[in-house]
Amino acid sequence: KSAGKGIAYEKPKQQVTEIQYNTLTIPRGGESTLVLADGTKVCLNSMSKLKYPVAFASDQREVELEGEAYFEVAKNKIRPFTVHTSGIDIKVLGTKFNVKAYTDESDITTTLNQGHVRVSDIRGESLELFPGEQIIYEKKNGTMHKRSLENVSDYSGWKTNSLYFTDTRLDDISKELSRKFNKEIVLMDQSLENSIYTISFNNMPLDSILEDLTRISPIKYEKINDKILIYKRK
Repeated sequence: KSAGKGIAYEKPKQQVTEIQYNTLTIPRGGESTLVLADGTKVCLNSMSKLKYPVAFASDQREVELEGEAYFEVAKNKIRPFTVHTSGIDIKVLGTKFNVKAYTDESDITTTLNQGHVRVSDIRGESLELFPGEQIIYEKKNGTMHKRSLENVSDYSGWKTNSLYFTDTRLDDISKELSRKFNKEIVLMDQSLENSIYTISFNNMPLDSILEDLTRISPIKYEKINDKILIYKRK
């Protein structure tokens, strides 16, 4: 059934014997909320895709994510909930966490707001994650590490139109802005890609964000039709 800007599934009246899957795809510039049959709530960010069962089997709960989502997992000590991505799996019993797993970004991050999760990579290595911590999986070398965060809610701020970047490459910032505002943003100088920023934008339009970036860094931009071109200022 439709639930405002999202979709909600109802718990089946009979035990599931054959699992059927749906896929929810969010376009660039969009967001949506999904309530799964077990009561788990999923907020999906722009250009994200979630494959999930219409109703879960009796022994497990598994979904596949490409992109970014915030999960509020319904507690069930008997049936763990697993999120599969291209590089890692996140296994939980009942918790709140954010997963960012875009295919065009160099890292996959899992940020825990509440509860406890286990993150496993494709090599079989695993790390435990506790509230206020984040696990970063680096796709290039296939390794992951954990760090503590001062404000864990920053990493799910996109749900309220707030964007927070900590030691983030300009290339990744431009990709996130492009997804959120449905604009193609192009870095015209390759040397700009690895510029590092720690900056936040609270419910700001794209023009204001770009102006803030030009004030704190040697860049300029111009708009050509639906494209935004970013240059190195000389």
